[in-house]
Parts: sequence; structure tokens; C-alpha cells
Amino acid sequence: CDFVSWMSCAPVVSERIKVIVSNNCSESEVEFLPMGVIRNTEYFAMNVINIIDVIDMDSSEFIAMDGTSVLRKVKFLSTMNEVPYLFKVPQDSGAIFVNEVFVADISQVKATGVCFIAPDTDVLKMILSGASSKGVGG
Repeated sequence: CDFVSWMSCAPVVSERIKVIVSNNCSESEVEFLPMGVIRNTEYFAMNVINIIDVIDMDSSEFIAMDGTSVLRKVKFLSTMNEVPYLFKVPQDSGAIFVNEVFVADISQVKATGVCFIAPDTDVLKMILSGASSKGVGG
């Protein structure tokens, strides 16, 4: 498995995902913390430290959970010209956003254990309806 469930804010990824991300991001954007070896595969916690404030607060939707706000539906500012390879936003430190190049890179290697959800998807509605998100490789 390439993406292991642990924490959404710092997913555990395989060595091959680490290599792909490292080739596209600087050390000021993401850091990898060794987690161990399972079945001859080395795993790392991927800590995305590239945090940019690009959420259109007037057009996005939030829900309050345990005293914090969680993004429900995301709209980016119209001034956002280029989407970084991967990043977080200050409004929801648990969510990791990626660009189309990241999705293509991960899809090309048939990575397992990951799914991508469009930012304008109503995540709460999706979860409550029991619908699954479209994943890459399962």
C-alpha cells in the first residue's frame, strides 16, 4: 500500500510516493519523517508545511467540529493563478490540497490507498449519504 491511513494531516506514504513528492517539492514545502519498514517497504509520515491562504471565505462552507472549523466545500480565490503541487490552508490544517500534476503522477504509478476529492465537493453530504469517493488504485 502506498498511502496508509494514520492521520489525514500527515499521511503515511511509501518510499516510492516520497520520491515522487520529493522530486516536485522543496524541503520548505514538505518534510518526511521515517515511520518504519513493513513487508520490505519503508514508510514515512508526510508533513506538508507549504501553507498558503487562498480560500475564498465568502464562497466556501465550513462546519464547526470540536471547537474548530472544518472545510465542507472549498472555493479558491480567483487571484490564485497557479496551484502548487501540494499545500495546506490555514483555515483547515488537516486538509491537504494537490494539483492535477500530483494526481496524474500518483495515478501513473497506480498508487494504492489514496482517493482524491474535488475541493468543491460537499464532503459532509458525501459521507452522510454513504457515497464513496473515487479513488486511485483503491
